[in-house]
Amino acid sequence: MEQYSIDEMFLDLTGVEHCMELEDFGRQLRQHVYDCTRLTIGVGAGPTKTLAKSAQWASKEWKQFCGVLALTRGNPQRTRKLLSLQPVEEIWGVGNRIARRLNVLGIKTALDLALTNPTFIRKNFSVVLERTVRELNGESCLSLEEAPPTKQQIVCSRSFWCEDHGVRVAPPGYLSAR
Repeated sequence: MEQYSIDEMFLDLTGVEHCMELEDFGRQLRQHVYDCTRLTIGVGAGPTKTLAKSAQWASKEWKQFCGVLALTRGNPQRTRKLLSLQPVEEIWGVGNRIARRLNVLGIKTALDLALTNPTFIRKNFSVVLERTVRELNGESCLSLEEAPPTKQQIVCSRSFWCEDHGVRVAPPGYLSAR
């Protein structure tokens, strides 16, 4: 389990699909979090972090998924369809500036980006965006950080700073609360 932010987590679901459908697991998880916190969450599952974030985006974007969507290797058509509908600026880690540059090249959707040569992306953008392309194609490039390194300090502004004394802002266990 990796706490990505105050309201998001990545979970390793290896083996879950042998016991139950990932969307059934997601619905149970969503209900459990709601029962405990009265917060609704979006749940996205995928073979990579980037695909999981795309699934989570779609779970909130389209009501027919009822807050839960799983992209699996066994259903590549579903993944391809979602990526064809996801604007490039909605891809995890792609900011507006990069999205504008991609749009100029005719790369408008996540599928367009997934079909772009990773070497071209690395040469013209960055290794980070190259990893995103690989992740969109199901190649895991971003490992689960179960124990992220402790921050030494947090800069609060240009002239002030404060130290992070390891105080936890929220207990782990929340996924993409909306």
